Amino acid sequence: MPLNYSQQERQALLTNLRNGRQSAISAHRLALTLGYPSGGNQVRLRGLIKECIEHEGDLISASTGRPAGFFLISNTLELEAYIDSLE
Repeated sequence: MPLNYSQQERQALLTNLRNGRQSAISAHRLALTLGYPSGGNQVRLRGLIKECIEHEGDLISASTGRPAGFFLISNTLELEAYIDSLE
């Protein structure tokens, strides 16, 4: 799989994600923070997240509410919930 994002972009994402579901950051806000387009589905941001998960093995998850957004998985329960959401 070819890489579409630089190491600096991947590191910037990880720097701006917080640990734990309770600290999720919205896609819109995260895109703005990283200087990516924030309208629509934030395609560029989501591509970066996917690359970090698939290439780097980063444990990034998303929640759909309270708060909605992306976060770094910080414990086994969050990891299991994320795996369950993929099934």
